[in-house]
Amino acid sequence: MYASRAASRPEAAPARSVRDDEAVSEIVGQMLMFGILSMVLILSLLGFNAAKAGAEDRVAALEAESIAQRVAGVYVSASLFAEEHATQAVRYERVVDLPERVQERSYTVSIQSESLVLDIPSLGIQVSESLLSAGAATELAVCNQVGGEAAAGGPLRVVAEPYDAADPDQPSCTNRGSATLLLYLESA
Repeated sequence: MYASRAASRPEAAPARSVRDDEAVSEIVGQMLMFGILSMVLILSLLGFNAAKAGAEDRVAALEAESIAQRVAGVYVSASLFAEEHATQAVRYERVVDLPERVQERSYTVSIQSESLVLDIPSLGIQVSESLLSAGAATELAVCNQVGGEAAAGGPLRVVAEPYDAADPDQPSCTNRGSATLLLYLESA
Protein backbone atom coordinates (compact mmCIF):
# COMPACT_ATOMS: atom_id res chain seq x y z
CA MET A 1 0.00 0.00 0.00
CA TYR A 2 0.98 3.33 -0.52
CA ALA A 3 2.32 5.24 2.32
CA SER A 4 0.32 8.14 3.07
CA ARG A 5 1.98 11.34 3.13
CA ALA A 6 1.11 14.08 5.31
CA ALA A 7 -0.72 16.71 3.47
CA SER A 8 1.54 19.57 2.83
CA ARG A 9 0.35 22.99 3.23
CA PRO A 10 1.27 25.56 0.71
CA GLU A 11 3.65 28.09 2.15
CA ALA A 12 1.73 31.08 3.18
CA ALA A 13 2.90 34.49 2.03
CA PRO A 14 3.94 36.74 4.85
CA ALA A 15 1.03 38.75 5.97
CA ARG A 16 1.22 42.40 5.00
CA SER A 17 0.15 44.62 7.67
CA VAL A 18 -1.48 47.95 7.29
CA ARG A 19 1.42 49.44 9.27
CA ASP A 20 3.94 48.68 6.46
CA ASP A 21 1.85 50.57 3.93
CA GLU A 22 1.52 53.53 6.28
CA ALA A 23 5.29 53.65 6.86
CA VAL A 24 6.03 53.76 3.14
CA SER A 25 3.48 56.52 2.65
CA GLU A 26 5.00 58.51 5.51
CA ILE A 27 8.53 58.23 4.07
CA VAL A 28 7.37 59.29 0.60
CA GLY A 29 5.49 62.22 2.15
CA GLN A 30 8.53 63.34 4.13
CA MET A 31 10.72 63.17 1.01
CA LEU A 32 8.22 65.25 -0.96
CA MET A 33 8.01 67.82 1.83
CA PHE A 34 11.83 68.02 2.05
CA GLY A 35 12.07 68.53 -1.74
CA ILE A 36 9.43 71.27 -1.75
CA LEU A 37 11.03 73.09 1.17
CA SER A 38 14.44 72.87 -0.50
CA MET A 39 13.05 74.42 -3.68
CA VAL A 40 11.39 77.22 -1.71
CA LEU A 41 14.67 77.91 0.11
CA ILE A 42 16.70 78.00 -3.11
CA LEU A 43 14.20 80.29 -4.86
CA SER A 44 14.15 82.60 -1.83
CA LEU A 45 17.94 82.84 -1.81
CA LEU A 46 17.99 83.68 -5.52
CA GLY A 47 15.34 86.36 -5.01
CA PHE A 48 17.19 87.89 -2.06
CA ASN A 49 20.46 87.98 -4.02
CA ALA A 50 18.76 89.86 -6.86
CA ALA A 51 17.20 92.29 -4.39
CA LYS A 52 20.57 92.76 -2.66
CA ALA A 53 22.30 93.62 -5.94
CA GLY A 54 19.59 96.18 -6.74
CA ALA A 55 19.86 97.68 -3.26
CA GLU A 56 23.66 97.95 -3.54
CA ASP A 57 23.33 99.79 -6.86
CA ARG A 58 20.80 102.19 -5.32
CA VAL A 59 23.08 102.83 -2.33
CA ALA A 60 25.97 103.57 -4.72
CA ALA A 61 23.79 106.01 -6.68
CA LEU A 62 22.71 107.78 -3.47
CA GLU A 63 26.31 107.99 -2.26
CA ALA A 64 27.36 109.41 -5.65
CA GLU A 65 24.60 112.03 -5.47
CA SER A 66 25.70 112.97 -1.95
CA ILE A 67 29.34 113.38 -3.03
CA ALA A 68 28.34 115.48 -6.05
CA GLN A 69 26.16 117.74 -3.90
CA ARG A 70 28.96 118.22 -1.34
CA VAL A 71 31.44 119.28 -4.01
CA ALA A 72 28.84 121.51 -5.70
CA GLY A 73 28.18 123.22 -2.37
CA VAL A 74 31.88 123.99 -1.98
CA TYR A 75 31.92 125.35 -5.55
CA VAL A 76 29.13 127.76 -4.63
CA SER A 77 31.07 128.90 -1.54
CA ALA A 78 34.20 129.37 -3.64
CA SER A 79 32.36 131.37 -6.30
CA LEU A 80 30.77 133.63 -3.66
CA PHE A 81 34.18 134.21 -2.07
CA ALA A 82 35.75 134.93 -5.46
CA GLU A 83 33.00 137.43 -6.35
CA GLU A 84 33.37 139.24 -3.02
CA HIS A 85 37.16 139.49 -3.43
CA ALA A 86 37.27 140.00 -7.19
CA THR A 87 39.38 143.13 -6.93
CA GLN A 88 42.02 141.44 -4.78
CA ALA A 89 44.51 138.81 -5.80
CA VAL A 90 43.22 136.26 -3.28
CA ARG A 91 43.30 132.49 -3.73
CA TYR A 92 40.49 130.46 -2.18
CA GLU A 93 41.22 126.80 -1.41
CA ARG A 94 39.06 124.30 0.34
CA VAL A 95 39.73 120.59 0.68
CA VAL A 96 36.68 118.36 0.38
CA ASP A 97 37.35 115.05 2.08
CA LEU A 98 35.71 112.49 -0.21
CA PRO A 99 35.91 108.71 -0.02
CA GLU A 100 38.49 106.98 -2.19
CA ARG A 101 35.84 104.55 -3.50
CA VAL A 102 32.06 104.23 -3.72
CA GLN A 103 30.78 100.75 -2.88
CA GLU A 104 34.30 99.38 -3.43
CA ARG A 105 34.39 100.92 -6.93
CA SER A 106 36.61 103.74 -8.21
CA TYR A 107 35.06 106.94 -9.54
CA THR A 108 36.02 110.23 -11.19
CA VAL A 109 34.83 113.79 -10.74
CA SER A 110 34.89 116.07 -13.77
CA ILE A 111 33.56 119.50 -14.65
CA GLN A 112 31.60 119.79 -17.90
CA SER A 113 29.77 122.95 -18.98
CA GLU A 114 29.40 124.30 -15.43
CA SER A 115 28.11 120.96 -14.14
CA LEU A 116 29.91 118.55 -11.87
CA VAL A 117 29.80 114.99 -13.19
CA LEU A 118 30.58 112.05 -10.93
CA ASP A 119 31.10 108.84 -12.90
CA ILE A 120 31.29 105.26 -11.61
CA PRO A 121 31.90 103.35 -14.86
CA SER A 122 31.91 99.86 -13.34
CA LEU A 123 28.33 100.36 -12.10
CA GLY A 124 27.14 102.45 -15.05
CA ILE A 125 26.27 105.34 -12.71
CA GLN A 126 26.75 108.95 -13.76
CA VAL A 127 25.48 111.80 -11.58
CA SER A 128 25.37 115.41 -12.77
CA GLU A 129 25.00 118.38 -10.43
CA SER A 130 24.65 121.98 -11.59
CA LEU A 131 27.36 124.20 -10.08
CA LEU A 132 26.24 127.78 -10.59
CA SER A 133 22.99 129.50 -11.43
CA ALA A 134 22.40 131.30 -14.70
CA GLY A 135 23.04 134.62 -12.94
CA ALA A 136 26.65 133.78 -12.05
CA ALA A 137 29.24 136.50 -12.41
CA THR A 138 30.66 136.82 -15.91
CA GLU A 139 34.18 137.41 -14.59
CA LEU A 140 34.17 133.89 -13.10
CA ALA A 141 34.98 130.87 -15.31
CA VAL A 142 34.29 127.33 -14.13
CA CYS A 143 37.05 125.44 -15.91
CA ASN A 144 36.00 122.37 -17.87
CA GLN A 145 37.99 119.42 -16.55
CA VAL A 146 37.24 116.24 -18.46
CA GLY A 147 39.17 113.22 -19.68
CA GLY A 148 42.73 113.35 -18.35
CA GLU A 149 41.92 116.39 -16.23
CA ALA A 150 39.13 114.61 -14.31
CA ALA A 151 39.97 113.99 -10.66
CA ALA A 152 39.94 110.48 -9.23
CA GLY A 153 37.99 109.75 -6.06
CA GLY A 154 39.47 110.80 -2.76
CA PRO A 155 40.15 114.20 -1.20
CA LEU A 156 39.75 117.09 -3.67
CA ARG A 157 40.67 120.73 -3.47
CA VAL A 158 38.31 123.36 -4.86
CA VAL A 159 40.26 126.43 -5.96
CA ALA A 160 39.11 129.92 -6.91
CA GLU A 161 41.82 132.37 -7.92
CA PRO A 162 42.56 135.17 -10.34
CA TYR A 163 43.64 134.07 -13.78
CA ASP A 164 47.40 134.22 -14.32
CA ALA A 165 48.67 133.22 -17.75
CA ALA A 166 52.19 132.78 -16.36
CA ASP A 167 51.11 130.28 -13.65
CA PRO A 168 51.91 126.73 -14.84
CA ASP A 169 49.87 125.20 -12.00
CA GLN A 170 46.58 126.60 -13.26
CA PRO A 171 44.57 124.35 -15.57
CA SER A 172 44.37 125.25 -19.25
CA CYS A 173 40.72 126.34 -18.83
CA THR A 174 39.81 126.38 -22.51
CA ASN A 175 36.39 127.87 -21.73
CA ARG A 176 37.84 130.89 -19.83
CA GLY A 177 36.89 133.51 -22.39
CA SER A 178 37.45 136.96 -20.84
CA ALA A 179 36.93 135.82 -17.24
CA THR A 180 39.44 137.08 -14.71
CA LEU A 181 38.66 134.51 -12.02
CA LEU A 182 39.03 130.73 -12.34
CA LEU A 183 37.22 128.04 -10.43
CA TYR A 184 38.59 124.50 -10.72
CA LEU A 185 39.36 121.17 -8.98
CA GLU A 186 42.69 119.73 -7.89
CA SER A 187 43.54 116.44 -6.26
CA ALA A 188 44.43 117.11 -2.63
